[in-house]
Amino acid sequence: MSDPVPAERRLLRSWKSIAAHLEVDVRTAQRWHKKTPLPLHRPSLERSHPVVYADELDRWIRESDVRGQTAPERARRGGRRALAAAVIVVAIALAGGAYILRPERAGEPHRAVIDGGVVSVLDARDRECWRRTVEGASGAPIVEDVDGDGRKEVLVDVAASASGATSGRLQCFDANGRERWTFVYGRARSWYGREFSATYGGRFARHIRTPRGHAVLAVAWHNLWFPAQVALIDSASGALAAEYWHPGGLRELAVMNLDGDEFDEVLLAGINNPGRGLGHGVLVALDVPFTSRELAYVVLPRPDACSVLGEIPFVNRLANEGANVVAGVRCGDATWLYTFNRALELVEMRPSDNVTALHRRLHQQGLLDHELGDEEEACLRHVAWFPTAPDGNSASLARLWAKCE
Repeated sequence: MSDPVPAERRLLRSWKSIAAHLEVDVRTAQRWHKKTPLPLHRPSLERSHPVVYADELDRWIRESDVRGQTAPERARRGGRRALAAAVIVVAIALAGGAYILRPERAGEPHRAVIDGGVVSVLDARDRECWRRTVEGASGAPIVEDVDGDGRKEVLVDVAASASGATSGRLQCFDANGRERWTFVYGRARSWYGREFSATYGGRFARHIRTPRGHAVLAVAWHNLWFPAQVALIDSASGALAAEYWHPGGLRELAVMNLDGDEFDEVLLAGINNPGRGLGHGVLVALDVPFTSRELAYVVLPRPDACSVLGEIPFVNRLANEGANVVAGVRCGDATWLYTFNRALELVEMRPSDNVTALHRRLHQQGLLDHELGDEEEACLRHVAWFPTAPDGNSASLARLWAKCE
């Protein structure tokens, strides 16, 4: 026989009263009962009403969560949760450690260096973006957005083979180090009655803007310095867009606006010496893209110091100074500086301070038969303009400057 029921115990006799005590609806109370049976007291008849004491139901509530899990199940679930949390904490810690230990990813290419044929491209913080072995790579690579796509490319000059079997070339790599294109300098050709093989070496390259878009301007010399190729290269494909051939080496390059329109022109400086003589220093102005002839061709007299020293009178200095252009012809330790306006008209000629001393020394050594005088200086101020490139070793040029060469 069961113990008598205390008078203070309240008896719940329906699902409605049980649900009200649990503060849920009837369907929820019944669902909880299926998962974790409530402490019901009722006859064995299938359709009898549920009977439960309120205090026993309160104890069941304390020992079960709202999903019907008993305290032991809740403990096991809590253990699993704690283990999962620990695993997550460890994973985060390991990931953080890996992030700390992993080198910071390099940014966009900023500069490039060449060491033993290995091209290393670095970002602005000198972190390596990529490296490649490029046999024959030389000079200073160009790192610039040459095609206007918003990312920087890398231009690498590759020297001609020592045997002369292969010409030099210009290679373009994208920001990730993939080769975009290769442009091979020069070609075999006949010129001024001489045969020239297809062996050229790059002198310099420059990214420029043209009326037709982005381009790369590259200058290459034949292995004997004559002739020189000026190539306008499509910067997206590497195809030759235009070219200009010059009878002598070109050593300096400036991109500037000479005619006042919205696009820059190209000003080149070097030597005109197609024959076997020393030739003459020159300035060459070209429109872009190149036309059938030069915009201007200026020939400078050769100082007699160059003649007796056997030095080629290259224009080896070209500077943009405000509204003027300054070109320098160097012989020995002395330099003759020529200043031109943007129309390439002579403004002044100024010898360096040691020209007089050099001339006097050569006179004392018997290499020159005269002192430096006003007539010779006036002769050196006489520059010559031509519609197109002449022969820098012609007799007519020799007669023009007979008093100073």
